[in-house]
Amino acid sequence: MCMSFNPIEPINFTVGNDDSNCYSFDMRKMDKAKVIHKDHIGAITDLDFAPTGR
Repeated sequence: MCMSFNPIEPINFTVGNDDSNCYSFDMRKMDKAKVIHKDHIGAITDLDFAPTGR
């Protein structure tokens, strides 16, 4: 599992999981993922945000 914080909006972060999905969360509302990024081929082993926050 890996994790990366958004440099423009540091309250938002994304985690990559072994189930081939990435989950974006808002630190203020941790009960549910804001966005689930699907359609990856395999386990997410690394992720990072561009300096622009994308």
